[in-house]
Amino acid sequence: MPDSCQKIENGWKCTSTTIGKEYEKIEKICKAKGNIFYCEGPCDDYVFCFMPFDDAGKECINSSQCKGSCIGDYDKIINKYDSAQTPGSATKCNADDICSGTCSKIPKIGSCDWYFEVNDGFYIFHGGGWC
Repeated sequence: MPDSCQKIENGWKCTSTTIGKEYEKIEKICKAKGNIFYCEGPCDDYVFCFMPFDDAGKECINSSQCKGSCIGDYDKIINKYDSAQTPGSATKCNADDICSGTCSKIPKIGSCDWYFEVNDGFYIFHGGGWC
């Protein structure tokens, strides 16, 4: 971890006061360790380096079964459920739908993430920011 960054739960975070000229260095260090490099916005406010959760990709029906979030298939949900496209909305799964997802690789942390969280028979839409 670069000296200019701080440790967080499963990785580290660098803020706008430290990114500038260190951006490429931070990204390189992060990826060299097999971690996931993530930007919030256009990469000039915050950058993160996350160690992937070891349960990533496991099937789930709610986020309590995951270290991160239980994420539904975005394209499938958008194409099947018109009402699911409102940020913060909770859409009940149809009886013929399996209503499951997979555990995320990293935490879902910001408004730049557009995703559906699966929660016991509902798809909950998170997002709404343009980054």
